[in-house]
Amino acid sequence: RSGRVQTKGKVDFGYGTLTARIKMPPGQGLWPSFWLVGADENSNPWPGAGEIDVVEFVSNTETHHSALHGPVPEPTNALLQEQISGGTGADLSQDYHNYWVTHTENAVTVGVDDTTWGTFTPGSLPSGAGWVFDKPFYAVLNLAVGGTWAGPPDDSTQFPAKMLVDWVQWNPL
Repeated sequence: RSGRVQTKGKVDFGYGTLTARIKMPPGQGLWPSFWLVGADENSNPWPGAGEIDVVEFVSNTETHHSALHGPVPEPTNALLQEQISGGTGADLSQDYHNYWVTHTENAVTVGVDDTTWGTFTPGSLPSGAGWVFDKPFYAVLNLAVGGTWAGPPDDSTQFPAKMLVDWVQWNPL
């Protein structure tokens, strides 16, 4: 089973830094994520509302993925605008870490603890892609089990699996 907590309809976040202190679960088929969706999603359906993936781990807590999703012209991939992926050299499931996003006009910067993973700007998007990120977003924290990217759990996956969120902090600009 998968689980999700979101602030949709309760709290939206504009420009500033949103940080979540999380202990991510390891395991094949587990897909823990901290992400944001445009607060105008009801009137501007996804991907038009935009999605900021602060961090996703897909069956491997040594490799992180951060991404922007929004409208791009056909015939390209109509979902993914830009992605930052990389290995950390460490298994980030072993302790709590502060995953953060700093959202400013024309820039989205993501990272963990004192490390910046990268910055997205309108110039980082594919030609013709729309920058839909200069507005408020709501937050989502979730642990998905299975799916096309993570694949199914196997005998090595320990259950119950838990994504532990110690706190979430908002520092507006």
